[in-house]
Amino acid sequence: MCYIFYEIISWRQGCRVTGGSALWIKRYDFVILIKEVRVQLDLSQEDFAREIGVSYATVNRWENGRFLPSKMALRQIETYCDHMIELGRLLLPDDL
Repeated sequence: MCYIFYEIISWRQGCRVTGGSALWIKRYDFVILIKEVRVQLDLSQEDFAREIGVSYATVNRWENGRFLPSKMALRQIETYCDHMIELGRLLLPDDL
């Protein structure tokens, strides 16, 4: 799972896309990840936002693919997901 977050972070830092297709792929991957986490943990967007310390609108924008999270938000999501994995509440497939 950490690979996905680092891939998004490195893409945000160094890659400039002119065609737009890589942007769509990265957003699509993140949308799948966030929805999978919420479904497995049985959380609404509002509940998930509260858990990671962002607004409901922010989670909604991520899931709709309108925005990618900041580096700080990615770290918060990663920490939260790692904690849920340790507790045995979250199991993410390797192909996300």
